[in-house]
Amino acid sequence: MMSGLKTMLAPARCHLYTLALVSTLALSGCSSGSSPDSSHYYLLNKPTATKNYQSDKTVADAKTPVMVSVQMPEYLDSPYLVMQIDDHRMHYATFHMWAEPLADATETALLQDLNQSAQFHFVADKGDSAELTKGDTGLIIQLDYFHVAQSAEVILAGNYTYQGSARDFFIETQMDSDGFSHSVAKMRQLIAELANAILTDIS
Repeated sequence: MMSGLKTMLAPARCHLYTLALVSTLALSGCSSGSSPDSSHYYLLNKPTATKNYQSDKTVADAKTPVMVSVQMPEYLDSPYLVMQIDDHRMHYATFHMWAEPLADATETALLQDLNQSAQFHFVADKGDSAELTKGDTGLIIQLDYFHVAQSAEVILAGNYTYQGSARDFFIETQMDSDGFSHSVAKMRQLIAELANAILTDIS
């Protein structure tokens, strides 16, 4: 899927552009006046208001339950924000970190968006996801790419399997502002788009 990324600059200019993009993200992330080498922490999800548990349970019981397993490669499941700086290299922003594990935050975001469905009630699978595959039940979401690319695009790509039927997905959006905070907001936007695509497909 990496081959689908398009390099828009000539090789000589691409290296300079990559350095400029890394610097722009880092510097704008420190624009609040803190030291450039101080640590910054990011949340993928906004805090949500507490809902009435009994009311939510009653609604959930009326829906079809679906177990969900979210998987991602080790290079993404890192405390640091990740950026792809060319076709084969990744950059870890060592002073820009997730406030919670990205795998957990992504699962929470997907469940939140998927549960907008009036038909299904999605629940995190805490067991062996291999059982989901073997039994052809549930929803397995495999993320292969989830980061900022060298051309200031934010990418979410991978595949999902529902009841034994697999689908690939590749979703991207262009950053229209500088900074890691903006890139995180775009990442959250892509999760919502993926959830909508899944609901449209399986409903």
